[in-house]
Amino acid sequence: MLKIIAHPCRLRIIDILKNGEQGVSFIQDQVNCKQSVTSQHLNKMKNRGVLKARRSGNEVFYSIANFEVLRIIKCMKDCPHSQRRDKCLKS
Repeated sequence: MLKIIAHPCRLRIIDILKNGEQGVSFIQDQVNCKQSVTSQHLNKMKNRGVLKARRSGNEVFYSIANFEVLRIIKCMKDCPHSQRRDKCLKS
């Protein structure tokens, strides 16, 4: 799980989706990555069971499939032994 969420872009995607389902277009605008890069990250997390997807017309909507990922991220944020706090981990 840590390996699949370790990328800053993936952490930002999870942060966007923690409040509910969003379309790819919205996610892409929020993470400021190229469409192809965003799609690769979304697919990797979907294939590992972190996210789930549903299609509506031409749009694909993603949401969190495994909410344990939010607990893991919270533990990382709260860890008193963390020397380096990456801005992507701050809420």
